[in-house]
Amino acid sequence: MFQPSVPVFDGHAALGRRHDQRVAADTPDALLRTMADAGIGRALVYHRYAVEYDTDLGNRQLLECIEGRPALVPQFVVNMPSDAVQSFVTRTRAAGVRSIRACPKTHLYPLTRWAVGEWLDWMASDGIGLWLPLDEVDVRDVYDTVSAYPSLHVVLSGVHYSHFASLWPLVRALPNTFVEVSRFDIMDGVTLLIERIGHERVIFGSHFPDLDPEPYLFYLHRCGLDEPALRAICHDNLAGLLGV
Repeated sequence: MFQPSVPVFDGHAALGRRHDQRVAADTPDALLRTMADAGIGRALVYHRYAVEYDTDLGNRQLLECIEGRPALVPQFVVNMPSDAVQSFVTRTRAAGVRSIRACPKTHLYPLTRWAVGEWLDWMASDGIGLWLPLDEVDVRDVYDTVSAYPSLHVVLSGVHYSHFASLWPLVRALPNTFVEVSRFDIMDGVTLLIERIGHERVIFGSHFPDLDPEPYLFYLHRCGLDEPALRAICHDNLAGLLGV
């Protein structure tokens, strides 16, 4: 059985049921078993309920279901126009959460400064990382908004082949962005990314439970990467971003 040769910190995992289809596993224990099988030491997780129904209840459910499981690192979900900034900030700080996932398309708002500026002011000030699924945003809004916050670390999440044409100019123009590669399954995709932005801005993600993490980890180990680059992508870049 394949096992990674470097520590692995998964940058994209979800708990909870989907509203539109069944998944093979959706519980913390199932995630931990999958991680053990794949050789993953830690995983950054959010709760689907926070995306699809209610951010406050979903984030609370996340903390409850991962309590006592230090290998699972919480990521909160925010609905920027609807959530109250100060109370969200208070809960985030109290929980020690270091990253936020935003889903503008699902929550029906644009990623523009007039809609999200006060949130990004706080994230940049507190060093909170922002995860943006590229399916959830207009890349023009990403550039216009993120370029105004050069100290804000943004992870472009769930990037895949349909984003290929716009990804390259976007990441060249925004040096504070990272690319999470759980769905980046184009030919020589990781090699192309490293040639353009360096291995320091690439993050492994499993996209659990929708995808099995082992095939992509196996692929990363066969990309011809040296040990420091492989370790950075699989672990160090995310750990450094979260300060853990």
